Amino acid sequence: NRVASGANYQGLFPFSTWTYPATQQAPAEVTLRQFSPFIPKDVSASDLPVVLSEVTLHNRSADPIEVAVMVSMPNMAGWRLAAEPIGSLEQLFHFKKTGQGQTHALRQTGSNLRVVMGSQQPTDVSLFGQMALVTERNPDADITYHTAFNAGGSGAEVWGPFASNGRLA
Repeated sequence: NRVASGANYQGLFPFSTWTYPATQQAPAEVTLRQFSPFIPKDVSASDLPVVLSEVTLHNRSADPIEVAVMVSMPNMAGWRLAAEPIGSLEQLFHFKKTGQGQTHALRQTGSNLRVVMGSQQPTDVSLFGQMALVTERNPDADITYHTAFNAGGSGAEVWGPFASNGRLA
């Protein structure tokens, strides 16, 4: 289990980087670098809801190791944006999960593997659209996936297999 203790964060717009140092129990240094496209003087191209993430693993031991990485993202397409008063002057905006009409599909083209999420019946048109987790195929990597799970449950259908063998069922 990777613990955030000792992690280093560096933010330099439009990049952010988290580095988790290797330990004796987990000899892989993990770096998560995220980037949101920003084009000076082009607001319409710079405000797209896009985040590119790159996970880099570095074996800090002299021995070969096996490493498993899991990425998870909720399907927020079709959720409803809600405001609830807190106090007399402020409002808190948050998403209300609808779970209705949401879609999940696995798509493969060329060297890419994608889990595409969307909604056929958004309750708020500003939340209509699609989101995707995308990875490049790599002959040295074993890519497994689970397109949907009950986020309100215990997560056992995801964590059980992953904890036992580093794979998603």
